[in-house]
Amino acid sequence: MSESRTYRVRRALSHSELTATLDAVQTAGSTKKILAAVVQGVFGPLLKTVRESLADYGPHRTLDPGAFAIPATQWAAIADACHARADAFGTRTDIALALADLMPVSYDDLAVTVALRPTTDHRPPEHVLTVSREATDQIAAASKHCEQLGTYFGAGSPQYLNAVRTWQRGICTVFSMIFGAATRISRHGPMSLLINSSSGYVYALVFRPAPAPLLARMAGIASPTRWTPPSPVSGDCTLKTVSGTPRPANRVVEPCGHGKSWRRCRRSSECALRKWPNHMYSRSRIRLRVVGRLRARRRVMVLRAAQWITASG
Repeated sequence: MSESRTYRVRRALSHSELTATLDAVQTAGSTKKILAAVVQGVFGPLLKTVRESLADYGPHRTLDPGAFAIPATQWAAIADACHARADAFGTRTDIALALADLMPVSYDDLAVTVALRPTTDHRPPEHVLTVSREATDQIAAASKHCEQLGTYFGAGSPQYLNAVRTWQRGICTVFSMIFGAATRISRHGPMSLLINSSSGYVYALVFRPAPAPLLARMAGIASPTRWTPPSPVSGDCTLKTVSGTPRPANRVVEPCGHGKSWRRCRRSSECALRKWPNHMYSRSRIRLRVVGRLRARRRVMVLRAAQWITASG
């Protein structure tokens, strides 16, 4: 803010004035009384500088907080005291929004310091959480989802880290007491929660999957930034990115009766079905693999066709 702006009063509160304001905030019995203590403790002394008082203002003459200014250190000390006291009522957010419109303007003054005061925890002794049965299932599903992301993409991948960090941040907000000492949690959707707080705030912790690219959706292939379950054949597989598409890095090699891999043996179906009864592949599994290979080829053909259309267009 420009220092060339003029104010009706621009000065620091004295030590006694600031101490009286902080003491009044600490003993306030409600959110409204906190704000009243701020108005009386801050604007009362400032108005005396211009030989006025709060009694001179009312419905027909309003007080403009922007016409007054105090040092930023004193502004922060008063705001911190109000936030701490508001924790007793679960209205920290209400106080923060109200102070932004109610407090005077702040300015930097390195010569003004505020002595440290002993901090007091005004929060209630316990936080009552009521969690529905469906919500517990979604919490477990979200935790499992994060574990699967780490298994599939790797513990250091952006997909895993982004999911874990946002989930932990959301759960920490739910368990905190900034919105009150009583919270009810219910299901809001797949891996999503709806939170109702005792202070009246209602918010949701929503799971949003990363959108897949257009060409990948046309080919039926998952996006690298979106979780896909591990392969049921290989189980734990590593990934490599080919044209933006996750693929298993190594194919599963299982020997057949001829001592070769199933994919390389020209007589694999013959030995598996007739000559080699002890072969590990049954007729149904061979059919499943053939169908899977045909579907994979079709997806690649669709992806290449979409890329060709995009390039030619």
